[in-house]
Amino acid sequence: MNEDLVLAITMLIILAVVVLFIQISQQIKVKRIQKMKIQRRFGEIPDMEEVLPIERISVYHKHQGREDVDQVTWSDLSMDQVFQRIDQCDSAAGEAVLYNMLHCTDNGQAQWKELLKYYEEQAEPRKKAEAILISLGKREGLYYLPEYVDTLQASHVGSVFFYRLLQILLLGSIVGGLWNIQILPLAGVMAIVNIAVYIMTRMKYEQQMSMMELIVLVIDAGKRLTKEKCAGPVQKELEEKLKELGKLDKLIGKMSAMRRNSYSSDQGVFLDYLFGITLWQLISYEKSVKWLENKRESYLQLFEEIGRLDAAISIASFRKSLPFYTEPEFHSERSVHMEEMYHPLIEEPVSNSMDWSRNCIITGSNASGKSTWIKAVAINLILAQTICTCTAKRFQMHPGQIMTSMAVRDDIMKGESYFLKEMKYLRRMLERFSEEKLTICIIDEILKGTNTKERIAASKAILDYMQRQNCLVMVASHDYELTVLLEGTYENYHFTERIGEDDIYFDYRLYPGAVTFGNAIKLLKFMKFPEEIVTEAKQQVTMELADLQ
Repeated sequence: MNEDLVLAITMLIILAVVVLFIQISQQIKVKRIQKMKIQRRFGEIPDMEEVLPIERISVYHKHQGREDVDQVTWSDLSMDQVFQRIDQCDSAAGEAVLYNMLHCTDNGQAQWKELLKYYEEQAEPRKKAEAILISLGKREGLYYLPEYVDTLQASHVGSVFFYRLLQILLLGSIVGGLWNIQILPLAGVMAIVNIAVYIMTRMKYEQQMSMMELIVLVIDAGKRLTKEKCAGPVQKELEEKLKELGKLDKLIGKMSAMRRNSYSSDQGVFLDYLFGITLWQLISYEKSVKWLENKRESYLQLFEEIGRLDAAISIASFRKSLPFYTEPEFHSERSVHMEEMYHPLIEEPVSNSMDWSRNCIITGSNASGKSTWIKAVAINLILAQTICTCTAKRFQMHPGQIMTSMAVRDDIMKGESYFLKEMKYLRRMLERFSEEKLTICIIDEILKGTNTKERIAASKAILDYMQRQNCLVMVASHDYELTVLLEGTYENYHFTERIGEDDIYFDYRLYPGAVTFGNAIKLLKFMKFPEEIVTEAKQQVTMELADLQ
C-alpha cells in the first residue's frame, strides 16, 4: 500500500478519535455541570425577578376548567408570585400541573404525602428524575400538548387510502416505465403530483406535526423514569400508561427524526423532498393521529403523572427552603388553628398564632401588619388544601372554599367604580354559601369605597348576614365602630404600633381585642402638627366614643 495513503488513513483515524474524544468530554462536562446544578438548586429560593411565561403555564389549568380558587381570590393573594416562590420545576409538564394544582383544593392528600415524603427522603432517585425532567425541558409547545391532544379531530391530514393510491400510481408508473419507456413520463407527473400534495399538506399542518414530535418526548421521559426506577409511588401508574400507549412513540419516532434532519442541512432538505414524493411522512402522521385518538386518556394521564412527579420535587425543594413548615391537619370543627404562621413571600417574616373559631374583625393602622396577616391566612388555607404544606409550626383546619375581597380597583374600561366592583366581589361570596360546604371569607377594608355612615351601616348588615350562614369570616378594618356594633358576635384582634419621641415601631404582632383610639392622634403630634389640631382631634374622638356607648 502507498505510504502516503497509509499516512492519510492514519491521520483520518486520529482525527476521528480526537473529535469523538472531544464530543464525549463535552457530554461528560455537561452532565457534571447538570449534576452540580441539581445538587445546588434543591432547597434554594427561586429567582423572584425572573419573568415567568404565565400565559403559557396557565394553558393546562384553563384547559382543565376547574377553579376551586376563583380568579378574584387568586389575584387578591398574588398567587402567581406564590407559584413562582414554589416553582423549581424542570419541565413544562411540571409547571403546568403545579399551577393547576394550586387552583384545586382536592388533590388527593394521601398520595401527595407519599410522593413528597419519597423525594424528601430519597436523594438519589430524586436527582435521577430531575436529570430526566431537565432533558424533557420547557419547550413552548409542551405547554399546549394536552389542548392539542384533546382537539385531534382537527389534526387529520386526509385519508390514508388516498395517499396509498398515489403511492401505488407512482410505483406503478416507475415499474411500467422500465418495461415501456413511453409510460415513464407518467412517473414524472406522479412525482410532481405527490411532492405538491406533500408540500401543501405539510405547510398546512406544520404546527400539528411539530406537536406530534413533542408527544414522543413525553413518552420517552416516562420510559426513562420507569427504567431508572426513580418514579417512587407513581412508578406503577407510569408503567401502566406506557403499556397502554404501546407502539405510539415508535410510530412517531421515525417521522420525527426525518423532520429534524430536514432542518439540519441541505442534504436533509433533499432527503425530505425525496421521501416526500413517497408520502410516507403523511401516512405515518395520520396513523399516529388515529392511534393517539384511541389512547387519548392514557396519554393525558401520562402527562399529568410526569407533571405531578416534577411538581412534587418542586414542593419538596420549597419545603426545604422555608424556615419551618408543617403538613396540615384536617378536622370537622368549624375552626382554623394556627401556630407560628407566617407569609411565604416575606424574607424575614414575623409569625403569629391564632385560634380562629368565631368570625372576627382585625383592626389596626396602615402598615401595622393586618393586611399581610389576613393574606397569609388565606394563602395557607389554600396551600393546605392544594400542596399539603403550610408555613407554620402547626396548622389545623376544616376543609372549605376560600374566597377573598381585597385588592379592589376601578375598572375604567367597563365603567365600574371602586364601590360597585367591591359590591360585586362581596355578592359573589354570598352567592356561594351552601349548607354542604364551609365557605371561608377573608375581607380587607369592607366597603371602603363609600362614605363612613353608610359604610358602617351596610358593613354591619352584611357581616350580620354572614354570621347566620355556613361560613367563617375574617375582616380587616379601620372602622372601630364595627368592633363595638358587632361585639358579642364577632371576636376582635388588632395590630398596633409603638410611637416614641423620635420614631414609630411596628412589631407586627397579633393581639386580642380591638385597637384603641389614640394612635392616629399620637401620629399627628409625632409629625409636629399644630397643637390646636391635635386638641380638636382628641375632642372629636371623645364625642364619637360617647355616641357609640
